[in-house]
Amino acid sequence: MYKTVSHVGPAHLLRAEGEIPAKVRQALLAGRRQDAAEILMQQYGLSCDEASDLLDVFARE
Repeated sequence: MYKTVSHVGPAHLLRAEGEIPAKVRQALLAGRRQDAAEILMQQYGLSCDEASDLLDVFARE
């Protein structure tokens, strides 16, 4: 049985040039995943769980 992987990870976001806000990209490049998660939650309305899964970090409101 195969497991479906839904985790994208920050590396995939960095490759998506022009598709994510510059502030998120800068935070990821600086190793500040928590800051990137907070920006995504504020700008795109992601939940804590969604931002956590996307960036492999514990996101908080």
